[in-house]
Amino acid sequence: MATIGGPDYITNVRRALTDLPLVATGNIDLEEIPDYFTAGVVGFGVGGPLIRPDLLQRGDVASVIHNAERFLAATRRPATN
Repeated sequence: MATIGGPDYITNVRRALTDLPLVATGNIDLEEIPDYFTAGVVGFGVGGPLIRPDLLQRGDVASVIHNAERFLAATRRPATN
């Protein structure tokens, strides 16, 4: 996502397509999640940052789980009625 403009790109797309729900994918960093929410995304497709090759090579399942927990915490939003 960052290669095509990141959260700023999402903001511009949302201006033209206000009713279209958007999901950010493609090397989303944990620290960027609040910016993407502010830009208007409704969700994320995250793979690489969760299951990094170095963790797989070492068989470090605990770190993969830790990454998943951190991403889940960052992407949870309060339910709205």
